[in-house]
Amino acid sequence: MGAGRSSGRHVPPGDAPRSAIRETIGGSHMLATRRWGIQILRDILILGESGKTRILYGANMSSMQLNRYLDYLTEKGFLEHKPSEETGSTAAYQVTVKGEDLLKRIQELLRVLELEDLMD
Repeated sequence: MGAGRSSGRHVPPGDAPRSAIRETIGGSHMLATRRWGIQILRDILILGESGKTRILYGANMSSMQLNRYLDYLTEKGFLEHKPSEETGSTAAYQVTVKGEDLLKRIQELLRVLELEDLMD
C-alpha cells in the first residue's frame, strides 16, 4: 500500500489512532461536506407537507435516494400519502403525529451533537 492509502480493512474504534477515528466518524471537514442520514430524515420531514418534486429538490437528493427514504418513512408510519385535491391521486405526503414526534427528537439529537447548524 502506498502512503495515505487505506488497506480497506475495518479497524474497530478502540484499535484505531485518533486521526483515523475522526476520519471514520467524520472529522470537522467531513461533517461540513456530508449530511448524515438523520439530517436527511429531518430535511424530508420538514418538507413532508408537500409533493415529491418539492421534497426532491428541497432535500437535494436523487430520485432513487428519495424513494428509499420516502418508502421507509411511509412504511414506519412517519409519513402518509395525501390525496391531491385536484386529481385524487397520492401526489403529496403528510407528516403524521408519529413523524412530528420523530422530527422533534431528531432536532434535539442534532442539537446535542452540535450538528443542527451544519447543513442549514
